[in-house]
Amino acid sequence: MKSIFVYLDYRQFLADYYADRKIAEPSFSYKVWADAAGFKAKDFLWRVLRGGSRLSAQSAKETAKAMGLSPDESAHFKDLVDFNQAKTFSERERLYLKLRKQYVRRKAASPTRLIPHEQFEFYSEWRHSAIRSLINSYGFSGDYQWLSQAVYPAISVAKARKSVALMEKLGLIAKDGSGSYHLTDANISTGDEVRGGALLRFYRSGMDLMRNALEKLHVDKRNIQGLTMGISEDTYKKVVDRIIGFRQEIADLAGQDSGPDRVYQLNFHLFPLSCVKKKRGKKS
Repeated sequence: MKSIFVYLDYRQFLADYYADRKIAEPSFSYKVWADAAGFKAKDFLWRVLRGGSRLSAQSAKETAKAMGLSPDESAHFKDLVDFNQAKTFSERERLYLKLRKQYVRRKAASPTRLIPHEQFEFYSEWRHSAIRSLINSYGFSGDYQWLSQAVYPAISVAKARKSVALMEKLGLIAKDGSGSYHLTDANISTGDEVRGGALLRFYRSGMDLMRNALEKLHVDKRNIQGLTMGISEDTYKKVVDRIIGFRQEIADLAGQDSGPDRVYQLNFHLFPLSCVKKKRGKKS
């Protein structure tokens, strides 16, 4: 089984542990596992793996003990649980940096490619996606000064180098015989293990970029619109479906463009500006 330090999702770690243990010991079951951890509900860990229940600090400790994790692994498992269940962005950021520190320390001693952390880094920084699109549009042969200035807002040469190195490591770009980089795949996506926290950072940076564009770009260089409306829950769901469909249409349109000459960021935001309250009934 992979090292716990590979993971960013504790439920995925538990699922892999169960699958490997089941292969090694066919008699192993969620009930046996729950008994070893001292849980009264024999299906508790089954519900945790499927997202129906959460691990508390105490249940996380008992689960780690039942799995035979070392003290370092147990401490990391607790941080992993806290990271996945963090309620605020700042808390999630703090915990991710703590997990990342362990990852970097273990990486040098492990032959395993701990890719989830690199994926998390890619999706959590807007510049990586922007540089990937620039490489797709213009090609790239190593002029990092040009690349750093082609991004808007401009970034440092060091950050441009880091982005290229990260994407090459992830297999998102590759160098051909002439020394030029190209995309290995036109479309990319990530699984749930990476998506949650990383894309939260990506969306936050997207809003910062939108604010910068609103303040610094001339109106003919950007298009920012808004709409405030009163709608029902049913209509909200219909609007979301329309947004998803429209986003795919735009992605298809961009994919068919044979001569892209600029990288754009398109954000979709739909969120409440009021609290849901029950209608007041007539006085009796």
